[in-house]
Amino acid sequence: MLQINDQAVQIALTPITDDTRTALIKTIDQTKKIRNYGPIFADPVDYVALSLTDYLDVVKRPMDLSTLRNCLVYNEYSNIQEFLSDSILVWQNCRAYNGNSNDGFYLKAADEAEKQFVVQIGKIPVMNGINLSMYRLIAENPLQCGFSDGCNASVVFLQIMSKKLVQLEDDEIVGLIKWYEKANGRDIQEGLKEYKIKYDVQKFELLKEFDRKITRKFGERKLGK
Repeated sequence: MLQINDQAVQIALTPITDDTRTALIKTIDQTKKIRNYGPIFADPVDYVALSLTDYLDVVKRPMDLSTLRNCLVYNEYSNIQEFLSDSILVWQNCRAYNGNSNDGFYLKAADEAEKQFVVQIGKIPVMNGINLSMYRLIAENPLQCGFSDGCNASVVFLQIMSKKLVQLEDDEIVGLIKWYEKANGRDIQEGLKEYKIKYDVQKFELLKEFDRKITRKFGERKLGK
């Protein structure tokens, strides 16, 4: 089972405030200026002009630093995990399409730019000194994942959802569990000191709604509401 540590969960679920957004934009601008490598990732790949007819066969979701920056400007990310999941595509796409071509220049470019990007975002307070391994852990393991495709990330989804839940106040936990069990047609006996919740993985839409409610409460606590 893939283990997601508490620090990674805390970073991943941190809401993007105006101050954090400004800091992330600054980091992107700095990354664009990395000598020799930054400009490679600054703008979208013009695969039409470059006659890269197979580009979209290999790269399913194009991403570049300017697009990443625009997504921040237009508030398209609600938390750090969403931002990191898009950012890692910049480097992954480069590696996937170019491989060892040009004597490995593009692999080196992606590795170096990614490392420097992580160093810079690690200086942002809410990132808690994130390193490369934790960056990849968060970016490559989305908090929301369905079960229809049989992916193992469903375990990650349940693990992270449970970790968020237990960090809430007791009355909040009880209220949320009562909501979930009632939605499943089950009642909870009043006065119980312990209760073992059973997740029904066949009802993923209900689990997603449960997770949204937990995340909303969790976000309010982190923002001090």
